[in-house]
Amino acid sequence: MIDMMIVRIAESAGWLTWVDRHRVQAFLEANALSLRMPHEGIRLEVEASDEKQLNILWQGVNAWNTWRQAHPEIRTDLSEDILSGASLSGVNLSETDLSGTDLSGADLTGADFSGAILSNADLTGADLTGADFSGAILSGAILSNANLSGVNLSGASLSGVNLGGVNLSGVNLSGASLSGVNLGGVNLSGMNLGGAVLSKAILSNTDLSRADLRGTDFSGADLTGADLSEAVLNEVDLRGADLTGADLSSAQLRGADFRQTNLSEANLNGSILTDAYLWEAQRVGWSIQGVICEAVHWDKNGEERTIYGQGEFERLYADKTKIVLHYEDGLSPLEVATLPVLIQQIEVAHPGCVLRLQSIQEAPSGATVILVVEEVSWYNPVEIAELKNRLEGTGKILIARQRKRLEEENIQTWAKEELSRREKIFASLVLNQEEE
Repeated sequence: MIDMMIVRIAESAGWLTWVDRHRVQAFLEANALSLRMPHEGIRLEVEASDEKQLNILWQGVNAWNTWRQAHPEIRTDLSEDILSGASLSGVNLSETDLSGTDLSGADLTGADFSGAILSNADLTGADLTGADFSGAILSGAILSNANLSGVNLSGASLSGVNLGGVNLSGVNLSGASLSGVNLGGVNLSGMNLGGAVLSKAILSNTDLSRADLRGTDFSGADLTGADLSEAVLNEVDLRGADLTGADLSSAQLRGADFRQTNLSEANLNGSILTDAYLWEAQRVGWSIQGVICEAVHWDKNGEERTIYGQGEFERLYADKTKIVLHYEDGLSPLEVATLPVLIQQIEVAHPGCVLRLQSIQEAPSGATVILVVEEVSWYNPVEIAELKNRLEGTGKILIARQRKRLEEENIQTWAKEELSRREKIFASLVLNQEEE
């Protein structure tokens, strides 16, 4: 809070005469103001009292804007003031200090906040439609239930802001600083976030489909389950990010940095991955069907470029669909011996599938047989998950039938062996009686 208007005179000392100084002093005293004139020079930099500025603002937006236009040299300060519910549509608050100011429920449509300081300001429920926050500092600001339709946040700093549940449709966030912000579940579809900083941000299940994310910094961000389909992610920084289960289908990923990124179960089908950086990227369960990849950097420093022919990258690094068959109480030697027959029966039931036995493993209360789907002709990527379920279902049915048949055969074998044993016993008894 500033009590008096202060005129700081600095730089280029010399041309303000003793008389000029006293004229300025007289003017300020007539207006109940104060003058401080350091010896360094003469450049005027004015700061008006908070109370005086607030009184002008309460006279209306037109009065305030006219005053701002007439006194561009005055640094405006409305920090810690209460402006909740105020009607300030079109107000010019550019480069104003609004730190900790209560603007909750205010009408701020079309307002100019460019370069303003809004750290810890309360904008709960405010109507910010079409407002300009370019270059503004909003660290720690509260934006819950605020209307941000058409807002310009380019180059703004929103570090530590919780944007979860906020409607950001049509917002320009290009070049904005959003480090550590919570955007979980937010709809950012089709938005411009190019060059923004979202390092360590929470973006789980966020819709970023068709968004422009060129050059964006997502390092260390949580993007689990995020929708990045058809997004432009060229030259994006995703080092150390978690993209588990994310949808990157048909995305543009030229030069994207995935070093030490978790891509487990991520969908990259149909994406462009040329010149991506994949050192120590986790790729278990990822899907890269139809991916376009002419070259990749696998080394830590990204200096070695490995070139691939058409379709070669997919053939080498695609994580095959796996079918898990469970055998209760384990596998008998006879069941192990008849596994090739079982696999062939599953293939016949699903034309176009080629299966390969990968492993037989012990499991709780039994054993598991893991089959790899080598080829899936006639099936598109969307149908693969359904196909996996159908294959496992078919396997379960065939295992049950096989076990039933083996059980019946075992019973028949036992019956034959028991009958033969009893026949031998009967023959022995008859022979003994005849000898007696």
